[in-house]
Amino acid sequence: LTQTLSLDAELIESTILSSGDSDKSLQVGVDYSVAGWTLRLGGRRIEQERQTSDVEDANTIVAGAGRSFVILGKQGSIDMELERELGEQDRKRWSVGSSLQAHENLSLYGNFAQIFNTQADGPGI
Repeated sequence: LTQTLSLDAELIESTILSSGDSDKSLQVGVDYSVAGWTLRLGGRRIEQERQTSDVEDANTIVAGAGRSFVILGKQGSIDMELERELGEQDRKRWSVGSSLQAHENLSLYGNFAQIFNTQADGPGI
């Protein structure tokens, strides 16, 4: 859109071949770059279909921030994200991750995410 503002869209679909369970996710968001940080705001539509139950779906709002850095001459990045469902389930998720280019063709990365589901009768998406 501009030098500091961009529009992103991501569509993911996966199926477990042995069970037929499937996950679909569509995310649309806006990224804004300021002072070395990239700030993100967007929405996500999630659908999970399980052979043992009905289709579960959720609409969420996603906010995040990320930054690139150089440490010991190696390029790296850190990323943080918060997500909250806009519905009855009241699911929440937060994550933090980082990556570091260890060698020309080798990168190390780690990610931690935690999902909270305040309804006790179902799993979190």
